[in-house]
Amino acid sequence: MDTLATAHAAHGTNREGDLTDNYRLDPSLGGGALLDVGVYQAHLWLMLLNEDVDFSIESVERTIGATGVDLTTRAQLKLNSGIAAHLLSSFDLPPQQQIQVTGTMATMRTGEGEAFTLWKQPSTLLIGETVERFEADDAFALMVHGVSTAIEAGESTMFPAASSLRAAEITDAISRYES
Repeated sequence: MDTLATAHAAHGTNREGDLTDNYRLDPSLGGGALLDVGVYQAHLWLMLLNEDVDFSIESVERTIGATGVDLTTRAQLKLNSGIAAHLLSSFDLPPQQQIQVTGTMATMRTGEGEAFTLWKQPSTLLIGETVERFEADDAFALMVHGVSTAIEAGESTMFPAASSLRAAEITDAISRYES
């Protein structure tokens, strides 16, 4: 059985290079890179660990913008008493979406064509020596369609409310962490 050892995730969203008047920079709306895109990384950890995530924060580095919200947050955590987790959420770094999960038997990582930040580009996922290829797609349209279909069918959404609350607790703890 494979045991999870590390989980690295990076999500950068700055496509235009100018975030002037962007709602994501408004502190009254809960703005900031961590609260906007860090939640995706917290959900990754929850999915990898079957919703059972205990964590301790080892370090947090932030770049704060003119409005007082984080433009970039880097955090190092320990999950479940030993798994090293690395988070990078950014508005001011080049667009990127990278995931690397290392277990005792193999490493899984995103490859070329990051699916969510390079709009409608083909992408790859590498699992050990295997390369999986994915056609160009609009990830947000697929998410909206999937949620709409589940609601119409009376099914629950992909993430249970408890999972979303736990992801919010994790990102909130990171946002409040004082070095």
